[in-house]
Amino acid sequence: AFEVGEVVEAFFDGDEQWYAAEVLEALGSENYLVAWKEDGAECECGPGYLRKPISSVDPAGPFLAGEAVRARHAEDGAWYNGVIQRVIGDGTVVLVWDDDGEEYTCDV
Repeated sequence: AFEVGEVVEAFFDGDEQWYAAEVLEALGSENYLVAWKEDGAECECGPGYLRKPISSVDPAGPFLAGEAVRARHAEDGAWYNGVIQRVIGDGTVVLVWDDDGEEYTCDV
């Protein structure tokens, strides 16, 4: 969950990039009204379109849904950016990769 006044990163469909935004209001059903830091324009964002910046995430955990992370893909061993969607509770999380939007389950 995000708090009113919290600075987050929000995804802009227009150019498929993440930008700094401030949470203005919780709208329910995991939807939030945000204002882009760049120009103050407001936008409604739903699940998967908001994340806590990587710089604000404690690498020691615990990890939470909505946090941006760098995770290692087990198949190719490379590190990629993604957003945690769910914490499973068995030492794994489900995230969505920034690059391709695919869900991936990985160990924490």
